Amino acid sequence: MFFFMSSSDKFQLIEKALQIAFEAHRGQTRKDGSPYIYHPVGVAFTLAINKFSALTVAAALVHDVLEDTPYPSKKFRQVLGADMFKIVSALTVRKSGPWQLYKLRYIESVKNGPPAAVAVSLADQINNLESIISAHAKRGERVWRMFNGRREQTLWFAEEMLKIFRTSVNHQLVKEYELLLKKTRKLH
Repeated sequence: MFFFMSSSDKFQLIEKALQIAFEAHRGQTRKDGSPYIYHPVGVAFTLAINKFSALTVAAALVHDVLEDTPYPSKKFRQVLGADMFKIVSALTVRKSGPWQLYKLRYIESVKNGPPAAVAVSLADQINNLESIISAHAKRGERVWRMFNGRREQTLWFAEEMLKIFRTSVNHQLVKEYELLLKKTRKLH
């Protein structure tokens, strides 16, 4: 499996994931108008500099591909393998029904997913909070209108994710997430 891969194979996995991310997210933008690819690359960078495995870093690059793009899941699994598919599947939840129901499905999926999925989710949520703080500095309280859940629900979701991270991840990134959440709570 993955742990028996050579360094070259691990680099190739990251390279394949990066290629898929660029292909799948081509033309997409974030709520702030920036190219979408900045987000998965930022999530992957957070994990890489914190010495997470190559598989986890590669998963970060493609963590939104199955959920937010028409990239075929069969091709995804063929190119990146069953381990990667399992991680990203835990981060992929059908966006249907009320916002809070969708978020509850995501919380359960991450909580019951593989450890690498929890790590990717942590870095993803860090990146999202950083984006909120940055956007708030430019737009003020109007930033909350960009989110389906508005301020209160967005903070509720962030708090629920913190509960998972505290019990599932033994890493300094959890403290970083807590500090970002504290800053985000102060935004009005």
